[in-house]
Amino acid sequence: MDEESFSFSPQAGGAGGRFRASSNDTSLDRERERQPGGGEGTPSMNASVTALGPGTAAAAAREENLFANVITEDDLQWIAWLKSPQQNQGHLVENWEGERMVDIKRFIAQLKQLDRHYSGGLSEYVRKARGLLEDLRKGVNPFTGMVPEVPDGERLFVGSDAFCAFENLGLEQLEACAFVIVAGGLGERLGYKGVKVTLPAEMATGRSFLEVFLTTIGEFQRFARRRAHDPALVLPVVVMTSRQTHAQVVATLREHGFFGLSEGQISVLMQEEVAALTDHNGRFATVPGDRWAILTKPHGHGDVHSLLFKAGLPAQWHRQGRRWVVFFQDTNALAVRAIPSVLGVASKHGFAMNTAAVPRKPGEFVGGICKLRKGNTSSGVTVNVEYNVLGTLLSATLDKQGDIPDETGYSPFPGNTNVFALSLKPYCDALNRSSGTIPEFINPKYTDASKSSFKAPTRLECMMQEVPRLFPASCKVGVTQLDRWFCYSVVKNDPLEAAKKQKDGLPPDCPFSGEAAIYNGSARMLRIAAETCGHPCRFAVPAAIGSMEELDSTAVPLPAASAGAGQTHVGDGGTGGVTRGGALAESEGPFAPTNLTFKGVTVSLGPRVVFMPSFATSYEDLLKRVKGALQITSRSFLILEGDVRLEGPLELDGSLVLRASEGHKLVVKRLSVVNRGWEMKEVVEGDVDAAHPAVALRGFHIVKHDQRVIEARDEDKVISE
Repeated sequence: MDEESFSFSPQAGGAGGRFRASSNDTSLDRERERQPGGGEGTPSMNASVTALGPGTAAAAAREENLFANVITEDDLQWIAWLKSPQQNQGHLVENWEGERMVDIKRFIAQLKQLDRHYSGGLSEYVRKARGLLEDLRKGVNPFTGMVPEVPDGERLFVGSDAFCAFENLGLEQLEACAFVIVAGGLGERLGYKGVKVTLPAEMATGRSFLEVFLTTIGEFQRFARRRAHDPALVLPVVVMTSRQTHAQVVATLREHGFFGLSEGQISVLMQEEVAALTDHNGRFATVPGDRWAILTKPHGHGDVHSLLFKAGLPAQWHRQGRRWVVFFQDTNALAVRAIPSVLGVASKHGFAMNTAAVPRKPGEFVGGICKLRKGNTSSGVTVNVEYNVLGTLLSATLDKQGDIPDETGYSPFPGNTNVFALSLKPYCDALNRSSGTIPEFINPKYTDASKSSFKAPTRLECMMQEVPRLFPASCKVGVTQLDRWFCYSVVKNDPLEAAKKQKDGLPPDCPFSGEAAIYNGSARMLRIAAETCGHPCRFAVPAAIGSMEELDSTAVPLPAASAGAGQTHVGDGGTGGVTRGGALAESEGPFAPTNLTFKGVTVSLGPRVVFMPSFATSYEDLLKRVKGALQITSRSFLILEGDVRLEGPLELDGSLVLRASEGHKLVVKRLSVVNRGWEMKEVVEGDVDAAHPAVALRGFHIVKHDQRVIEARDEDKVISE
């Protein structure tokens, strides 16, 4: 059978044209079939017609597939829609004379799919895009008439009484929580072709970001079960994927046994893409080299809300008596540390939404959270304002200089981390009103200042943190500002871009800096907990990004155990901290910070400390586990897993793994370890793992020369030596 083709002739007053099948097969009119894998009138995206040879199998295949490639009345309506003056998509149906039927059917099938998956359909998509593009061309400011104010909320410092109180209150909320992880992104900006959440967060243990997130939720679940006296209590988890990441995320979950969670408690929702646009008229772009495929691009992580609504999950959680849903993104491994305190502040203040925020440098490529008030009225909304808009908004309303530092050296508008908790009742109400459709924006890259043409096709986008725009004015929205070292170190830049940003005085935000943040943040928490309990420490805590130490280039004392919310602490630039155990870092010797440079990025490191979630998921856990003096050289690696109690002096110069299996304790009364340890060593051509993405992106691998491993596997163990 020859492949079918179409001739096209205009039809005045009709559906824009008539197609006539021209085939050498005379039995075309007798063929009838049901489209495999699809409903009637819904052709499969993979439908095709090819030359079939003789034989029963070929005849059966021909019988099954032929009729789906006949143009239907519904198809003709889509052609008319494209050619209509309102839609102005006629460029897509030009020169169809003699084209293959299978290609046309594939094209129309994609149109129908794009129409189904966008709220309001393609007509609404084009209408919105044209309106937003016209606003851009005219220079319309979406915040006209809005006056920015510092958002409501709390500024907390790890180890303070206020921090502990809010964290403990948040831990009480865990049993009523659900969690949503956005994992739709590829690592293209990192120079990585795979899924970002599957990359190692740090190389000492090799844990992926996804493993960090899900094992932490698993520990939250264990805590909630103990507190609720309910061994069957389950904390539901949603992972949002995209077409590019879905298969690999699902495969990773299955390969690793869902990282200790049950398969039934994890829902994986895949977001669809939207049509890319070539110009201000909202005309659809096609895939280069394939005129029969509309080019699509991600719509943004704001789709998570419509996906949740369509799946009915928030309403289900609310009926189950849950009160909170926590959202976080894919490559900030520290995000989970903020969750308890964010929940505590939200619960205490009755916030419908509470976001973890961090100190932010003016001009930094991080959105600032603002309370936007309408003129002289008291009404307004607290939202994230993107960094490329914030400066203009501030210069037009508050200060002609725009985004400038206050007395702390940071912007008064804290940086958004995209870690936030929503109260389920107002969230469900908002979803019911809006179907989860988040206000959109468009951000084309223009060829020149005339803004008349795009460098590349663009599309509508939406962001999950814009959900306050769906809330009524009666809903309170706030922030919980925490030091950056504690909860925020994103991984988004390739080494070259990271080195440029660091040179400009901005965080590099690359795999190396993200890994260093895990080590340094864990060491800092360990030291704060030990000294809060009165135990002397001797190990380096390098100046932290996002604290006053970074600006002053001097060590700042650790917080006093009795410090409250109104007093000063590490990172607030004041003088109210109380020194115990001296400065955070010695200037020389084995206890001084080590400066390492890989791929042009330089990071200052103290001891490489890793808390597995089973060791500590909260500062409260640390206070229970750390009850002795600590002395750790900066070259050392310390891995803590399970119920490990540091009750006596620990001296470490090398690498040490302390591990207790579930249900058992490992108590360290006295321990001194010296060995060759592990080395973060620059990778060179010819190294066995040089091509591994995690190694290539960092520029180093960890060479494990020697280590001491102490485990409590089958019984409790006490170490005193």
